[in-house]
Amino acid sequence: MDRQVLFYDTRMSGFDRPPCIELGMRAASTQKITRYTRGSACHSFFVRPYGEGEGGLVRMWDYRNARAVVARFHSVRPAPVVHAVMLNSDIYAYGRHSVTIWKTTGVAGGN
Repeated sequence: MDRQVLFYDTRMSGFDRPPCIELGMRAASTQKITRYTRGSACHSFFVRPYGEGEGGLVRMWDYRNARAVVARFHSVRPAPVVHAVMLNSDIYAYGRHSVTIWKTTGVAGGN
């Protein structure tokens, strides 16, 4: 794991200890990632895009069981995904001039 997203409980102590939760994945490409990407949280879920070298890929985790990816959403897009927002049960993924919307209700494992 590349330790891309780290969560600390600051009620316990500072940042001088291992994080409570780590999320992320290894990129399929060995190229250095040059662009900042941004994820989003909603209720107990966190989504993050993986745009460079992966096309339109967004992964979803559940904080309550962060070891496994809950769902993987992928589509062919004209531009890599650089930002993903989770709003209620929808995921909005965008990059450059294109937006992709995935409905997550009733979908086991994404599409």
